Amino acid sequence: MRLPSGYEAGVVAGTMFVARQGLGDFVRGAIESDGSLSAFAAAHAVESREGRGPVHVIDSPRTRLAVRHYRRGGVIAPVLGDRYVRIGARRPFHELWINAIGRARGVPTPAVAAAVVHPAGMFYRGDLATDYIPDATTLADVTFGEARLDAAARRNAWWAAGRLVRATALAGLVHADLNLRNVLVAMRSGRPLTYLLDLDRCRIAGRVSARELNRMKTRLRQSASKLEKRTGDTIGAEFDAFEEGASG
Repeated sequence: MRLPSGYEAGVVAGTMFVARQGLGDFVRGAIESDGSLSAFAAAHAVESREGRGPVHVIDSPRTRLAVRHYRRGGVIAPVLGDRYVRIGARRPFHELWINAIGRARGVPTPAVAAAVVHPAGMFYRGDLATDYIPDATTLADVTFGEARLDAAARRNAWWAAGRLVRATALAGLVHADLNLRNVLVAMRSGRPLTYLLDLDRCRIAGRVSARELNRMKTRLRQSASKLEKRTGDTIGAEFDAFEEGASG
């Protein structure tokens, strides 16, 4: 398997992993100790966050990492759960490559530290570790959750999210599952910085068409509408700010 620059590959007890250079021994030891990187992270977490599945934050010899276990969504989830069929590119390794390409093209997204694949017959399970972004939460949380910002700050966060989507499209990336939980917001000196998450279903396009860009924006707005119904909170100016940011 060809690797992005700065990464090394290894195998331990049938489990394949790719880690940033200098982290290979740590990832290998975690798998040997607890059977998987995600199990190790769950046992040694300094912080955990809930989403489709928990994200566990751990300390490594070089940096703090956010570790997530791949879980399916949609109608297939009750059938396959965390299993993926061993056809085509393995999601953790695909996300590693998309992450490297996106970052090289200027897309703000946490760098992948390790991608792990656990083969199991015709299926596999996967883990991913990325660099931890401190004091950050999702666009869903700053809009509807406990970390909800005031109106002006929410508008700024949504404008920044629009800029993020625009940068993603200009970089030639199409995100197939763009929603409010896939946009991370970190406030720095009162200014929102946004990061794109969950790139495993992204693809590289030579040029992102206006139709594809609109589809990404529509998915984000639809996820907001679902949260409006669920929480009873409504937003409006945020959408305008998002479109303003996305239009450049």
